[in-house]
Amino acid sequence: MTAITSARASKNLAATIMKVCDDREAVIIEHGEHHRVVMIPLEEYESICETEHQMRSPANVKRLDESLAQLNAGLGKERPINWDA
Repeated sequence: MTAITSARASKNLAATIMKVCDDREAVIIEHGEHHRVVMIPLEEYESICETEHQMRSPANVKRLDESLAQLNAGLGKERPINWDA
């Protein structure tokens, strides 16, 4: 993960945004010693939010754990993906 100053990020904002989106790699932006933020692509942020939402429900976590256990036990089925659906 790359870290840059807020001054550099401001000066090169468009290029920084394009690099983050193209490389799909987060950039830490530092402003002073104690102020830091992370710039990530919107899709990554949405994925993090969705994962957090799914993990909020204990019942859903249990269901996911059971599914992973079944998959690891060789009980999974490979299925084609219908991209037109």
